[in-house]
Amino acid sequence: MKLTRWNSFDNQLPTINDIFNDFFGSHGNRVLSEQTLPGINIKEDDKEYTIEVGIPGMKKEDCNLDIHDGYLTLSAESTKNTEDYSRCEYNYTSFSRTMALPSDVNEEEIKAKYENGELIITLPKTLEEKTNSKKIAID
Repeated sequence: MKLTRWNSFDNQLPTINDIFNDFFGSHGNRVLSEQTLPGINIKEDDKEYTIEVGIPGMKKEDCNLDIHDGYLTLSAESTKNTEDYSRCEYNYTSFSRTMALPSDVNEEEIKAKYENGELIITLPKTLEEKTNSKKIAID
C-alpha cells in the first residue's frame, strides 16, 4: 500500500468541472427560497416621521405606496430585458413591505420622493393623537 501525504488545501480548491458548471449552468435555474426586503431607516422629530428605503436599481415607476386601515404598504416590481445575455440569473425583482402607522400620523399629508435609489417617505404628525378607544359614560 502506498502512503500519500494529505494536503487540506487541495480539498478546498474547486475542480475545473466545478468552475465550468458554475459558469455555464449545469445546475439549471436557481430559485431563492426567501424574499429579500429592502432595508429601511426611520427618523422621528417633533413634526414628522421620515422613512428612508434603500431600493437601488428600481425606478420611481416601479414603486407603489398605499395606505389601508392604518398600514403603509410599499411594493415594487421590476423586470430586466434579457435578450442580450447568454445567461441571466436575475431579471425579475419584486417585494412588498407593510408597516403599521403610528396613531399620530396625518394620513392625508403623507408625501414620498424617489432620488438616487432611495425612497423617502415623510409622515407628518397630527396635533391630536387618534385613538381606537372611546370613553363610555356609566348611567
